[in-house]
Amino acid sequence: MENNEVYELDDAVVSKMVSDAFNVIQESISVDLENGNITEDDIDCFNKAVEDDSLYQGVVRPPMYNWGELDESLEDLLSDELEAYNFAEIYMAKPGENGNEHVFAVVLLKVNQPDDEPGFACLKWNPEGYAEMLD
Repeated sequence: MENNEVYELDDAVVSKMVSDAFNVIQESISVDLENGNITEDDIDCFNKAVEDDSLYQGVVRPPMYNWGELDESLEDLLSDELEAYNFAEIYMAKPGENGNEHVFAVVLLKVNQPDDEPGFACLKWNPEGYAEMLD
Protein backbone atom coordinates (compact mmCIF):
# COMPACT_ATOMS: atom_id res chain seq x y z
CA MET A 1 0.00 0.00 0.00
CA GLU A 2 1.46 3.33 -1.01
CA ASN A 3 -0.01 6.40 0.53
CA ASN A 4 1.98 9.47 1.43
CA GLU A 5 -1.05 11.67 1.99
CA VAL A 6 -1.15 13.49 5.30
CA TYR A 7 -4.67 13.36 6.66
CA GLU A 8 -6.01 16.65 7.96
CA LEU A 9 -8.50 15.63 10.62
CA ASP A 10 -10.95 18.19 11.91
CA ASP A 11 -13.00 17.50 15.03
CA ALA A 12 -16.06 16.27 13.13
CA VAL A 13 -14.03 13.77 11.09
CA VAL A 14 -12.20 12.50 14.17
CA SER A 15 -15.49 12.08 16.06
CA LYS A 16 -16.98 10.09 13.19
CA MET A 17 -13.90 7.87 12.90
CA VAL A 18 -13.96 7.04 16.59
CA SER A 19 -17.70 6.43 16.44
CA ASP A 20 -17.31 4.15 13.42
CA ALA A 21 -14.56 2.22 15.17
CA PHE A 22 -16.67 1.65 18.26
CA ASN A 23 -19.58 0.55 16.05
CA VAL A 24 -17.38 -2.07 14.36
CA ILE A 25 -16.18 -3.28 17.76
CA GLN A 26 -19.69 -3.36 19.21
CA GLU A 27 -21.06 -5.31 16.24
CA SER A 28 -18.28 -7.89 16.60
CA ILE A 29 -18.95 -8.18 20.32
CA SER A 30 -22.67 -8.69 19.69
CA VAL A 31 -21.91 -11.55 17.30
CA ASP A 32 -19.52 -13.08 19.83
CA LEU A 33 -22.17 -12.83 22.55
CA GLU A 34 -24.70 -14.62 20.34
CA ASN A 35 -22.14 -17.32 19.57
CA GLY A 36 -21.24 -17.78 23.24
CA ASN A 37 -17.64 -16.62 22.79
CA ILE A 38 -17.97 -13.85 25.37
CA THR A 39 -20.17 -13.04 28.37
CA GLU A 40 -22.37 -10.21 29.54
CA ASP A 41 -19.47 -9.12 31.77
CA ASP A 42 -17.40 -8.50 28.65
CA ILE A 43 -20.23 -6.39 27.25
CA ASP A 44 -20.42 -4.42 30.51
CA CYS A 45 -16.68 -3.72 30.34
CA PHE A 46 -17.06 -2.48 26.78
CA ASN A 47 -20.01 -0.23 27.63
CA LYS A 48 -18.20 1.21 30.65
CA ALA A 49 -15.15 1.97 28.49
CA VAL A 50 -17.34 3.80 25.99
CA GLU A 51 -19.09 5.74 28.77
CA ASP A 52 -15.71 6.65 30.28
CA ASP A 53 -14.56 7.82 26.83
CA SER A 54 -11.64 5.41 26.96
CA LEU A 55 -10.44 3.00 24.32
CA TYR A 56 -11.73 -0.53 24.63
CA GLN A 57 -9.07 -3.12 23.85
CA GLY A 58 -10.91 -6.39 23.99
CA VAL A 59 -12.49 -9.06 21.91
CA VAL A 60 -12.88 -8.06 18.29
CA ARG A 61 -13.47 -10.92 15.87
CA PRO A 62 -13.81 -12.66 13.32
CA PRO A 63 -12.57 -13.49 10.49
CA MET A 64 -9.40 -14.75 8.84
CA TYR A 65 -6.18 -13.99 10.64
CA ASN A 66 -4.69 -15.09 13.90
CA TRP A 67 -3.27 -12.24 15.95
CA GLY A 68 0.37 -13.15 15.31
CA GLU A 69 -0.03 -12.83 11.55
CA LEU A 70 -2.11 -9.70 11.82
CA ASP A 71 0.20 -8.10 14.36
CA GLU A 72 3.20 -8.63 12.08
CA SER A 73 1.33 -7.19 9.10
CA LEU A 74 0.21 -4.19 11.13
CA GLU A 75 3.72 -3.66 12.40
CA ASP A 76 5.00 -3.60 8.82
CA LEU A 77 2.22 -1.27 7.75
CA LEU A 78 2.67 1.11 10.64
CA SER A 79 6.43 1.34 10.27
CA ASP A 80 6.36 1.69 6.48
CA GLU A 81 3.28 3.76 5.76
CA LEU A 82 2.14 5.83 8.71
CA GLU A 83 5.12 8.12 9.24
CA ALA A 84 3.42 10.80 7.16
CA TYR A 85 0.42 10.88 9.49
CA ASN A 86 2.35 12.16 12.53
CA PHE A 87 0.76 9.65 14.89
CA ALA A 88 1.70 9.83 18.54
CA GLU A 89 0.31 6.59 19.94
CA ILE A 90 -1.35 3.52 18.52
CA TYR A 91 -4.10 1.55 20.22
CA MET A 92 -4.99 -1.84 18.78
CA ALA A 93 -8.04 -3.91 19.52
CA LYS A 94 -6.66 -7.31 20.48
CA PRO A 95 -8.19 -10.67 21.33
CA GLY A 96 -9.67 -11.18 24.75
CA GLU A 97 -8.25 -13.37 27.49
CA ASN A 98 -10.29 -16.37 26.40
CA GLY A 99 -7.50 -17.40 24.05
CA ASN A 100 -9.39 -17.05 20.78
CA GLU A 101 -6.82 -15.55 18.43
CA HIS A 102 -9.11 -14.73 15.51
CA VAL A 103 -9.50 -11.00 15.24
CA PHE A 104 -10.94 -8.28 13.11
CA ALA A 105 -8.60 -5.50 14.10
CA VAL A 106 -9.68 -1.93 14.54
CA VAL A 107 -6.70 0.31 15.12
CA LEU A 108 -7.37 3.59 16.86
CA LEU A 109 -4.61 6.11 16.38
CA LYS A 110 -3.92 9.05 18.63
CA VAL A 111 -2.96 11.90 16.32
CA ASN A 112 -0.60 14.74 17.15
CA GLN A 113 -2.46 17.96 16.46
CA PRO A 114 -0.68 21.29 15.85
CA ASP A 115 -2.24 22.80 18.98
CA ASP A 116 -1.03 19.84 21.10
CA GLU A 117 -4.61 18.65 21.61
CA PRO A 118 -4.64 14.94 20.73
CA GLY A 119 -7.26 13.69 18.32
CA PHE A 120 -8.08 10.18 17.19
CA ALA A 121 -8.15 8.54 13.80
CA CYS A 122 -9.01 4.99 12.98
CA LEU A 123 -7.70 2.29 10.66
CA LYS A 124 -9.86 -0.72 9.98
CA TRP A 125 -7.99 -3.86 8.98
CA ASN A 126 -10.04 -5.62 6.31
CA PRO A 127 -10.35 -9.37 5.72
CA GLU A 128 -8.71 -8.79 2.32
CA GLY A 129 -5.55 -7.86 4.21
CA TYR A 130 -5.17 -4.13 3.72
CA ALA A 131 -5.86 -1.18 5.95
CA GLU A 132 -8.06 1.77 5.16
CA MET A 133 -8.89 4.99 6.89
CA LEU A 134 -12.45 5.03 8.14
CA ASP A 135 -14.12 8.20 6.95
